[in-house]
Amino acid sequence: MEVLAIGVDGNHWVAKSKALLQLFLGELTNLIFLPVG
Repeated sequence: MEVLAIGVDGNHWVAKSKALLQLFLGELTNLIFLPVG
């Protein structure tokens, strides 16, 4: 996993995790709300 590879540097890991989390939540929101709206 790319995140684990970057995990050696704490700051980069946090930044990467936040980016992936936002991306995941965004995709999840699209999956939930697109079919409804």
